[in-house]
Amino acid sequence: MNNIFFSVIVPLYNVSAYLQKCIDSIIIQNFKDFEIILVNDGSTDNSGEICKDYTEKYSNIKYYNKENGGLSSARNFGIDKADGDYLLFVDSDDFLTDSGFLTKIYTLIKNNACDFVIYLPEEYNEDLSQRIKTHNPKCPILNQTVNARDAIDYIYGEDCYNTMAQTKIIRRKYLLENGLFFKPGIFHEDDEWIARTLLSYPDVVISDITGYGYRHREDSIISTKNEQKIFKKCCDRINISDGILNTADIIKYKTCLTHFAYYYIQSFEDIKGCPVYIDAFMDIANRLNVIDKMKYSLSKKHRLFYYYKRIFGIRPTNALILKTARKIPEI
Repeated sequence: MNNIFFSVIVPLYNVSAYLQKCIDSIIIQNFKDFEIILVNDGSTDNSGEICKDYTEKYSNIKYYNKENGGLSSARNFGIDKADGDYLLFVDSDDFLTDSGFLTKIYTLIKNNACDFVIYLPEEYNEDLSQRIKTHNPKCPILNQTVNARDAIDYIYGEDCYNTMAQTKIIRRKYLLENGLFFKPGIFHEDDEWIARTLLSYPDVVISDITGYGYRHREDSIISTKNEQKIFKKCCDRINISDGILNTADIIKYKTCLTHFAYYYIQSFEDIKGCPVYIDAFMDIANRLNVIDKMKYSLSKKHRLFYYYKRIFGIRPTNALILKTARKIPEI
């Protein structure tokens, strides 16, 4: 292939039940200047055999088998092997819902030169018998190129933002020039990557195009009930919050800042379900510098936490957050 516009990176781990639908939904795309990069992250089922069968049939599919290293590691591996101008990520238990999807995205990019594209997922239950949610953004800057400086607060608005890297497309040259690889070894890697990418100020298009089918699975990483994993997820969340809220210029983007302040507080609610890990979690939280940035939040409650910390210090304030944290935020 001489002209590869899209590299579709598909990390996979023990997904043989879903993998064929995923690959087929990409192969049938009307747009043809793309490659599929299948990255087997150490599967122990027959996912590898399925991938090999496809590589024998299709010249635009590359298959790699690597030692297990997690989702970020697999995505980064795929990025390294990619030759396309633009990169998109499809999880191996998900699928594209429209055979014209890549054509629509190609046209969008050609009409709006950009570094980063945001589009919309369609969410389904595990057996695909029910569509759970369709996103309808209310954004005054749809389908046009803007710099992220002018778009971040729209993107983190309630009607526009979703946390999935799978619904983002990035120009490979921009990713490489800015070192925007995924951070390995953490949960919620998408949240960290998207925020870090936007705060590098790419030219971005927020689109109302749909075409990505997201499958909700009971046994997925994000739905774990293992207390040790929940503890790590909570710690990763507060560390991500700390990193983003201490980024230069973050106070200019009040909606984004408020989002990650809630993100921090949500972890306190989640850790309540793992009482054996609360002390360790609080020790980590007490070393971070999130609450100072709550001074600039759109939430009155966040601002009260800031003033409480000024008077009483970090430990009593985090103890208060633990006591009062709720799952449903209100601004």
